[in-house]
Amino acid sequence: MKSPEPRLKSPEVTEPRVKSPEGIKSPKKIKSPEPVTSPQRVKSPTPVKSPTSQKVDMPPKIVHQLKVEACEDKVKMFCVAESRVKEAVWYKDGRRLTQSSCRSFHSAADGTCSLIIQELNEKDQGEYSCEIIAEGGISRTSFSFVGQVYQTIFQKIKTSLESKTAVHKLAMQSSSQQTAKKEMVQEESAKMVLMEKSAATASMHGSFSAMAAHMTSSVQEASFSSSSTSEVKMSSMSAASMSSMTSESLLSMSSSSSSMMEMASHSQIEGSSMRGITHRIQGTPPKIEALPEDISIEKGKVLTVACAFSGEPEPEIEWTHSGRKLPGEGGSDRFHIETTEDLTTLIITNVKENDAGVYTLKLSNELGSDTAMVNISIRLM
Repeated sequence: MKSPEPRLKSPEVTEPRVKSPEGIKSPKKIKSPEPVTSPQRVKSPTPVKSPTSQKVDMPPKIVHQLKVEACEDKVKMFCVAESRVKEAVWYKDGRRLTQSSCRSFHSAADGTCSLIIQELNEKDQGEYSCEIIAEGGISRTSFSFVGQVYQTIFQKIKTSLESKTAVHKLAMQSSSQQTAKKEMVQEESAKMVLMEKSAATASMHGSFSAMAAHMTSSVQEASFSSSSTSEVKMSSMSAASMSSMTSESLLSMSSSSSSMMEMASHSQIEGSSMRGITHRIQGTPPKIEALPEDISIEKGKVLTVACAFSGEPEPEIEWTHSGRKLPGEGGSDRFHIETTEDLTTLIITNVKENDAGVYTLKLSNELGSDTAMVNISIRLM
């Protein structure tokens, strides 16, 4: 038997269960934000100095390397550094040099360091070095002073010494000539004075002898013309009178001779003054007596141009070259002018190529002038 079919249940309307709302939870407590603190000040990084601004110790820079030159009668070695030099140390063949009577060291504010050598000789040849010490370090420069370099410098110094010697000899010769002329003039003047004094003395003695003889003859005639008694008296009186007369006559003669001597000296002075004035007024215009026209000389030698002249009063002398007046004594190291009473000499030491050309000599005084020219040519060695 079949089981009865199941009963169909009426559909149950199921209402959705609505869950009761859960209890609203209170929101979690939110922590209040921490107070915002101002950011810490960040120190700015120290500026990095550029490399150029940093002081870097560098050895002194040598602008001009060591070289040598002849300076009149001395040798000068020198170099130039860019920075200020604290000390310069000199070496020869690796050995340090010290100052002596023949060597001296010099340093200038512009960085020039120099070594001066006097009385040059063969022992001074060698390898020279200059060690320049500055705040940044040490620099060194060297020079070989041997062989042809030494011979060239030695020859220049020798020429300079020869020219100085020639100038000194000319000066001594002119001085001795002037001294000899002065002595001759003084001797002639002394002879004239002695001759005039001798003539005046002889004249005075002649006058005195004539007067004495005349007085003696007069006394004798007076004594012989009287009587014998009177003769004795007159003789005694004559002797006394003659003695007094003789003394008085001698005094008067001596005073008169002194007056004559004074008058003679005055007349001599006046005569010489008048002769000098007349001579000055007359005078003669200047004249160039002898001057060579052309002179040729080797470079580096000593040139001497001598000219004889005349004129009274003594003329003014002027040497010119290419319109430029040449300096007188002491005006230049190479040009010298020596002048005596009747000779003028132009001296040029260590002749150079630009010394060639025409030289003009001009003489002038209050009575006139005279001019002459000489052409100088320079031969290369």
